[in-house]
Amino acid sequence: MKHFLLFLLFSVAYSLAPLKKVDTPVTEHYIVKLKDGISVPSFIKTFEKEIMPIGGGFSILKQYKNVFNGFAARMSQNVLNLLREKEVVDYIEEDALYSVSQTQVAWGLDRIDQLGLPLDNSYNPIGSGLNANVYILDTGINYSHNEFGGRAQNAYDATGGDGVDCDGHGTHCAGIVGGTTYGVAKDVNIFSVRVFGCSGTGYTTDIIEACDWVKVNGVSPGVVSMSFAGGASSSLDAAVSDLVSNGFVVVVAAGNDVSDACAYSPARLSDVITVGATDKADKRTYFSNFGICVDIFAPGVNIESAWIGNTDSVSTLSGTSTSAPHVTGVAAILRSMDDTMTPLEVKNALLNRAIMGAVSDPGDGSPNLLLYVGSGDGPNTPPPEPACSYTITNNGSDVTSPNYPENYDNNLKCDYTIITDDGYYVALIFDDFDLEDHENCAYDVLNIYDDSTSTSSNLIASLCGSNNVGIFRSTRNVMHLTFITDSVTTGRGFSATADFLEIPQIVLPPATGTCSCPDTCDLENNIIWSPNYPEEYGTDEYCSYQFSVPDGYFVNITFLDFNLENSGTCSFDKLSIFDGIDNTTNEIAELCGAILPDPVFTSGSDSFLQFTTDGSVTRTGFQAVITSALTGELQNANKTISPHQGRQLSHRHIAIIFTPMKVRL
Repeated sequence: MKHFLLFLLFSVAYSLAPLKKVDTPVTEHYIVKLKDGISVPSFIKTFEKEIMPIGGGFSILKQYKNVFNGFAARMSQNVLNLLREKEVVDYIEEDALYSVSQTQVAWGLDRIDQLGLPLDNSYNPIGSGLNANVYILDTGINYSHNEFGGRAQNAYDATGGDGVDCDGHGTHCAGIVGGTTYGVAKDVNIFSVRVFGCSGTGYTTDIIEACDWVKVNGVSPGVVSMSFAGGASSSLDAAVSDLVSNGFVVVVAAGNDVSDACAYSPARLSDVITVGATDKADKRTYFSNFGICVDIFAPGVNIESAWIGNTDSVSTLSGTSTSAPHVTGVAAILRSMDDTMTPLEVKNALLNRAIMGAVSDPGDGSPNLLLYVGSGDGPNTPPPEPACSYTITNNGSDVTSPNYPENYDNNLKCDYTIITDDGYYVALIFDDFDLEDHENCAYDVLNIYDDSTSTSSNLIASLCGSNNVGIFRSTRNVMHLTFITDSVTTGRGFSATADFLEIPQIVLPPATGTCSCPDTCDLENNIIWSPNYPEEYGTDEYCSYQFSVPDGYFVNITFLDFNLENSGTCSFDKLSIFDGIDNTTNEIAELCGAILPDPVFTSGSDSFLQFTTDGSVTRTGFQAVITSALTGELQNANKTISPHQGRQLSHRHIAIIFTPMKVRL
């Protein structure tokens, strides 16, 4: 792997890694996302050696290893240009300046425990948050304040300081979450994860580092509170979504710019709880953001809470950053009452309890839901989900875009969750599909996830255009869809059927095969490898591997390790895979480089693999296991393999396999 990286860094780039711009960039500060499977420390070490002759201009700020495979660095324009040429770089994003969502202009608990106005000067919640853990990403906490009674502690400081709050904002938010006097959940455990300095501003890099820390060190039942706003950031979105997929409820402020919350990170994520602000008259405040990315409203004007300076300091603030902690407190109460609830179940419980129709002028696209933590549910009946979002639990249900078969609307963000019983999987069968087209589906897109939430690691496919997209299957009893449209072109949309099918208890028959080179396969366990593996293979090698499975099944080639000399067209060393008994049949994959390829499937019961090398550079080679798989062919002509892996030569066959696997298009 070390030798591969050295070669790769000196090789010619085939395309530049995307550079993502942000609204408030930090000069010469960048976040670098490496492709999955690439070692961050090894890449940095080799890259630093390469740029040594051009003289500095590169210093590492952060290394991420849990929620994000990459690093943050300060670099000159010359170094940035060179880094963008590296094929193992997924993308580079400008670091951004974030600020706490605060407006200096308080009351709150009295409103969220009763169904309507006027206020009754009392607070009687359904719980206290006992044993729940809240992680507050903010300016730190004055944890010696009397409001916290020893329940608050300094957990981590991503800014490199001592965790002490020298701004006040973090202490104020913590007081709303769990203060003895001002808190929603008065028995909750509070952990300060500092990401902002004394000015109340900070960097995307520090927030990602904080998420990285929480993922590893956070304790369930956990809730994460983020009372800050900034421009859209793919890197931050990825880190926050990863927290949700690992069981943390994440509550965020919608922002204070009187604009669409969908333009802000992490407020735009569908798997977090995004909170707008209301005043004493239950009206959306003059500053609160709005739109389809807002999930719920909570009090956010003239909110009194703990402050810095001494053990009994108090201050009054306004902003969606004071609204979000109200929701954080209620989420903590719900988790303390049932610590088995998933983040999605907590979110749904909050929305189902909310008071429907109480907010005046919620803003275009916003849900009319106000936070409620009193006894019973807010409305007499559960609030309806947004018009284009719903949960499907009946076998054979139709799944369609809004207005279908007429054109869908602009600026949609629809969520569909399909759930069946344990022991079944979801087969989503499309009979019509017509969305605005784009090479990367950047305009209108339907995302399909093998999970109950829109977590990037469980993405099955992102679809757009007007293709016959066929069938998509989950690996368990749930599938989630998100349908997002922009403000320009629309299409007819999509129509599909959700079928619930029993997961068969099947013992797959073994594959049988032969290998032409000595000591390159274990036929008893159907494992193959390159000559001399795990040491480097030789020059001018030629090895073939032929495997077959019984009729009615097809061949699944799953790679355990892969490291071949790299070439954009795989013209040096390569592994060729053919859809038949020899190399005269259709070639379905041609692989090289050092990123582990996705599994390869044949369309029939025979496969032929051919490993060839040239007369120069060698690597450690490959190892793969050959198994049979159930026939469940899906075609996706738009799927390609990145140049450092190889190239796909025809449509791809995707199998549904019911023992450990992941289906991806």
